[in-house]
Amino acid sequence: MSVITRNGRVTGLLGIPRPHGRLTAKVVGTGGGFSTSNIENIGFATCIAGGTGIAPFLAMTNAWWGANGCQGRISLMWSINRNDFPLVEYLVREKILQSIHWLSVTIFITPGDEFDGLLAGKTEDWWAKKISELRVEIDSSIQTRLRRMEKEDLDSTISNSDHQVLFCGSKALEWQIRMWCLNKCQVFKTELS
Repeated sequence: MSVITRNGRVTGLLGIPRPHGRLTAKVVGTGGGFSTSNIENIGFATCIAGGTGIAPFLAMTNAWWGANGCQGRISLMWSINRNDFPLVEYLVREKILQSIHWLSVTIFITPGDEFDGLLAGKTEDWWAKKISELRVEIDSSIQTRLRRMEKEDLDSTISNSDHQVLFCGSKALEWQIRMWCLNKCQVFKTELS
C-alpha cells in the first residue's frame, strides 16, 4: 500500500486526519477514468501507464476481453521507477498482470536514486538477474527494459492513424507521449488525472 498512498490526487489524502468527517468518494462510472466514447469501440490501441497509472488498465482488462473481444489488439507499456519494482513482482506473481490479455506487454524499469553506482541500492547485475528470474518463473512473454521509454518504443506499437493511445501517469510523461504522437494518433488520458 505504501507504493499507492504516495501518488495521486486522492491517495495522498489517505491516512491524514479528517476533523470534519470521513473521506467519501462518488463512483461516477466505469472505464478506469476514461471517457466511455474513447473505449467503447476501441480498435488497435496502446495503453501507457506511468507508475500506479497501471491501475485503470488492470481494472479494465476483464471488461475489454470479456465483452469487446479486444485480445490481441491492445499493447501495454508501463514505466515504473526501480524503487517500486516490488509492485511489478506482486502484479505478475499474483497473475493480476498477464501477457495473455495483451498484444504485447513491455515494462520500462527506470532509474531510481543512484548512489555510488547503485540503482535503488542494487547493482546493474543484480537488476538483470532479478528481471531474468521473474520472466523465467512467471511470464516469459512480458518484455522488460532497464531504461526509460523512448519514442521508437511507442512508434513500434502504432499501426495507423486510427490507432489510439490511452494514458494514465504523470504530467511529465503525458507531455512526452503527446509530443511523440503528434500527427500520428490521438492520445486520451484518464479524466481523473
